[in-house]
Amino acid sequence: MDVWAAVDRLIDNVRDPSGLHGHGIHLLAARRWRVTGRPLPPEFVMAEREAAILHLAGLALLQQVRGILDGPVILLKGLEVAGHYPDPMLRPFSDVDVLVPDPAAAYRTLCQAGFTPTKELEYGHHLPALRWPGSPLTLEVHSNPNWLSWMTPPSVDHLFAMAVPSVAGVDGLHALSPAQHALHLAAHSWRHHPLRRLLDLVDVAAVAEGVDPTELSVLAEEWRMGRVWRTTM
Repeated sequence: MDVWAAVDRLIDNVRDPSGLHGHGIHLLAARRWRVTGRPLPPEFVMAEREAAILHLAGLALLQQVRGILDGPVILLKGLEVAGHYPDPMLRPFSDVDVLVPDPAAAYRTLCQAGFTPTKELEYGHHLPALRWPGSPLTLEVHSNPNWLSWMTPPSVDHLFAMAVPSVAGVDGLHALSPAQHALHLAAHSWRHHPLRRLLDLVDVAAVAEGVDPTELSVLAEEWRMGRVWRTTM
């Protein structure tokens, strides 16, 4: 299946654009409508400009992180997923998430280098968000990718051993392997609000495209998320 052709067909059938933003595919709709000559709502044009600013800000933030931290860094979710889109500025995101082997040490190093903690609470899978002066984005340093409670995922050490180069466009960053990345995105979606928006499904399909479906199914069963994966697909 061509993911993007399927998304285009869905967008072409939309008559009321009000729900597209809530589903996170408004930037994809703006691109499609511009190609097909359909007028764009003013809010879509503004969203495109904001997305371009945030994308550049995200890359700048990651360059700061990569210049400060010596150890390996895995980029998670939004900005990494964006690299699998036809244009990375078509995937909205509001923060930057990284996974590191020693979160507490990395957090201290980042704070010493000029990052400042926000007032957000600490969660089980990441420390309080950090902000770089002047950046519109926050940085979340993860101790694990935030799995579903009943899963048996691999250790963080294994994730780093299997990591691949990031597609975000910043040298020295890594990402989860495509199969692991797709399963993580599905698990993350189900942990928060299952099937809450089309963007989550588009993300999974984009990252899983080109990965052997049998590999994905076997891995999902190993991680005890077989039913979640089958339902997502």
